Amino acid sequence: ALAADVSDDEDRRQILDWVEDHSDGLHILVNNAGGNITRPATEYTEDEWRNIFETNLFSAFELSRYAHPLLARHAASSIVNVGSVSGLTHVRS
Repeated sequence: ALAADVSDDEDRRQILDWVEDHSDGLHILVNNAGGNITRPATEYTEDEWRNIFETNLFSAFELSRYAHPLLARHAASSIVNVGSVSGLTHVRS
């Protein structure tokens, strides 16, 4: 196992380096990390909203990009991006 913070690009790269060192490629990547802050978005600090985007959006994009060479080693590889119900409907706090 490897503990990593997907909001940090260095950690994202470290994840895929670890996978490459310990396997013959990658069959599936599941992007399932996400989070939010339970207060109005108008009250977020710049660091807070940037961290939300790093975790919820940029991590999935970058991990998918970085994983491509490992996924391409297998004909039946997949990327699964998991979203939140908040993307479909308003969720009251």
